[in-house]
Amino acid sequence: MKAFSDLTDTQELKDYLDRPLDHARGTVSHYTRLTSLLSILQSGTIRCSSFENTNDRLEYNLISDAVRERGFVSLARSSEESFGMWAMYGGLGKERNSGRTLKDIWVKISFRVDSLRRFVQEGSVRASMVAYTSLTPQFSGADRDARRVYFCGSVKNTKGIALDWSILSGYIKDSAWKYEQELRLWPEDDGISLDDGLLDSMQVTPSPLCRVKDCIALVEQSTFSSLLPRLRPMLSESRYAGCYKV
Repeated sequence: MKAFSDLTDTQELKDYLDRPLDHARGTVSHYTRLTSLLSILQSGTIRCSSFENTNDRLEYNLISDAVRERGFVSLARSSEESFGMWAMYGGLGKERNSGRTLKDIWVKISFRVDSLRRFVQEGSVRASMVAYTSLTPQFSGADRDARRVYFCGSVKNTKGIALDWSILSGYIKDSAWKYEQELRLWPEDDGISLDDGLLDSMQVTPSPLCRVKDCIALVEQSTFSSLLPRLRPMLSESRYAGCYKV
């Protein structure tokens, strides 16, 4: 397959974005509430997001109706813990003025790429990743055919690929979001049932506002306390712990 920078047409771009786990290394991450993590451990299922609730209304308004109705799970392709992702999706600012309950704590769930690749290959879940380019609210034919630049991670494509939303809906977001390095999982239903191999590969990092010991204490005092033997070995301290004052 061509390198991202060498792609020259819309179909090549889509085909490249449909193989995200060929290009990912280490781990990919999902930022969510501690209550959601505990529900995942209890049920073995991760619930989907909807475009209706997306924070990127520009993408929502431009994509096709068929894709807009689909549910998906959003992951960050970077193995590194991201302060920007904590700020946008990991509860920073939300926790500052809230009480310390399970629903107030946010976590980063990391999945090993090799485990996720095996899961996708063996199951009914499709994976894709997002490329980023400059978008406008009133998208026109001229915008579609403009010689645009696309970004995927730190790599840039300057071949002027046309942006055809009938092909690329669900694959493209505005460049303002490129720090996310988003990977999407597309199930057939409204949730993804994780097998034991994928669940056991999970690593969990509480937000910089919550130490591991505090996270454990909250779970111990809850109705989820029976999950602690499975949760405890997954937990590791945020690299930013202590750097952000509550």
